Amino acid sequence: MRLPSSPHFTLVEAGPGVYAALAGDTGACISNAAIVDLGDRTLIFDTFQTVTAATDLREAAMQVTGRSAALSLISHWHPDHTGGAQVFDDAPIMATARTCELIAGEDPGELDAYEAEIDGWLDQIRELREAATNDTEIERAESNLKVASLLKEEAPGLRFTVPAPIDGDGMTFEGSDRRVEVVSYGLGHTESDLFAHVPDANLVILGDLLWVGHHPRVNDGDAIAWALVLDRIDGLGAASLIPGHGQIGARADGEYLAGYLRNVADIVD
Repeated sequence: MRLPSSPHFTLVEAGPGVYAALAGDTGACISNAAIVDLGDRTLIFDTFQTVTAATDLREAAMQVTGRSAALSLISHWHPDHTGGAQVFDDAPIMATARTCELIAGEDPGELDAYEAEIDGWLDQIRELREAATNDTEIERAESNLKVASLLKEEAPGLRFTVPAPIDGDGMTFEGSDRRVEVVSYGLGHTESDLFAHVPDANLVILGDLLWVGHHPRVNDGDAIAWALVLDRIDGLGAASLIPGHGQIGARADGEYLAGYLRNVADIVD
């Protein structure tokens, strides 16, 4: 089967009936998402940052599974994973209880205030672009400018979406062809992250618990706790790991990141 295409992400079959949507460089998404075919239902893992990218993700799910999402999972509260949730709000959207609280705390309230906040961000980015002194700074500013400009364009139609909590620290979702185990080990990349284990496909969808070829964002979590979470996930023995950022990885990538986090914590100590 020829996989559907989007200018905003590349769809890759990471395992039988499991598709990773790997972020491109248009600014519509900066993190990855995933589609899981359960046989009689479709599961979406993370919803990108924008309605534009999420709309393409919904269409891709329709093309590869023949149906839209029966359930969407949000790995953690960061907006690059939650901003497109309104595209899937005709079916349940779920996250851990703490993630639901953190997302609710991000509610922009009045749209005028939200647009004003984006305008301020745009002004800041333009100033940074003018002050840039090397290619890396220029590239970062231009990338952020793409993201902020698209968020500004979409702001009038924003429907802020808060997920419902999963039961406790994990749930199992059964389909006609497979089950997906949704698990949270608590503190890691953020105060509360969940991941999806697809045993029959021998893979795990990790959200931002794994970064491949990108430096991880650590400031909302705990490096040592995060490394311990990665150790526990490694114990599942999955061969393929779909990260929140970067290309599809393997167990060695999780082990590498865990070691890096420990090294950084040692340096800080």
